[in-house]
Amino acid sequence: MRRRYALAVDLTASLTALCHARRQPSLSGALAIDGSIVWTGAVGNADPLGPARAPDADTQYRIASITKPQVAVAVCALADAGAVDLHRPLATWVPDAPTGAATVAQFLAHTSGLPAEPPGPWWERAGGPTWEALLAARITPLFAPGTRFHYSNLAYGVLGRLLETVTGEDWDSALAHLVRGPLGMTRTARTPEPGHAVGVGVHPRADLVHPEPVPAYLALGAAGELWSTPSDLVRFGSFLAGAIPGVLRPSTRAAVLRPIAWPDVAGEPYATAHGLGVMVSNDGGQRTYGHAGSVPGFTADLRVDAERRLAVAACGNATTPFGGVMGLLDAVRATRPEPELPPVGDETAEELCGLWYWGTREHVLATPAPGRLLLVGPDGKGASTFALDADGDGDGDADTWVGDGGDYFHGERLRVIRDAGGRVHALDVATFCFTRTPYDPAVDLPGGGDPDGWRPSS
Repeated sequence: MRRRYALAVDLTASLTALCHARRQPSLSGALAIDGSIVWTGAVGNADPLGPARAPDADTQYRIASITKPQVAVAVCALADAGAVDLHRPLATWVPDAPTGAATVAQFLAHTSGLPAEPPGPWWERAGGPTWEALLAARITPLFAPGTRFHYSNLAYGVLGRLLETVTGEDWDSALAHLVRGPLGMTRTARTPEPGHAVGVGVHPRADLVHPEPVPAYLALGAAGELWSTPSDLVRFGSFLAGAIPGVLRPSTRAAVLRPIAWPDVAGEPYATAHGLGVMVSNDGGQRTYGHAGSVPGFTADLRVDAERRLAVAACGNATTPFGGVMGLLDAVRATRPEPELPPVGDETAEELCGLWYWGTREHVLATPAPGRLLLVGPDGKGASTFALDADGDGDGDADTWVGDGGDYFHGERLRVIRDAGGRVHALDVATFCFTRTPYDPAVDLPGGGDPDGWRPSS
């Protein structure tokens, strides 16, 4: 308890320092660990245009593009229910959609080829177009679907239309019953309640503020119109981390987080990617998931460390971004190191664990959790995880596992090979033969073993 109190004090101090350093009227933040909110903090002035008003944990801010991952999860929930197929053209359900030949998944991952914004004036300040106005503009794609990443607010407007067409209700109501209700996100909505934060532009070199309009986004609403609180956002983040069950099948939730499209900027490394509506950041091999949001008057950030089951979010009421929550997340990571693998405890996998050889390369197989295998290559690199698939090969063989993490073996099968006495003596991993000793003569090696076996080097 004392440690958690000290962490809360440190996070509030960091939030205060960030608010001053980034010249934000106010900032509000929250942290969840293992699905439970353990810290909230709010500092500054929630209404810089009226009588000063301190924000609190219930103060709503416009979260802009953090709307998008919620829309994506709602679409994926419809896919789990069989109402939508992510890999069929979106025009199947929205026949008049721009570039409807792109699949639903391509819309979700920003690879539909659509432009970033609709034609016309700056819609985030002037207000969004109607669906009829979008159709009348005869928008054409910039790129063929699936050929490159191009972030598109317009694509998420189309996804909002998809939600409305399939569910028969407006996109925000669809999110309420598909996502927000099950996750207990009671302070998230398309329109805020009284007492919400007031967004302003802060002059970059003077102590002056400029009012920012809050127009209706209409057909572009699903791209960034929601209001929320950091507490609600970390509930959503905890769901992404797997700390709160429900809403999606586990395999679908994993697909949402899987990086499949990269911004390709000349001279820069691939540090960020996009899954199905979720941004993935890679900092020296440490991945975080979430999304940032920015519209005139408001910025927000949600970051999730799925390995440690941490979710951190913050919201501000200035047009200029506050720099995100990675500093807060790193402070929490320092107090919650990456969990070590627990000792072997799964009897169904215990006989598989230990040292294995692929040719002459050493690998270690462990069980990080019941019904799970972790295969780690030389020097701790190339880790892959596998889940038990009792009837995965169609004959009820409980010695079949399926890769569900890592790269090379993701989706591939690991089959256990037993000798005549039923003892494990080899593994077939995507056709590669793993043995307990290098080129074990007792195993029927692909390509055959040399009859003389090992010999001194000449």
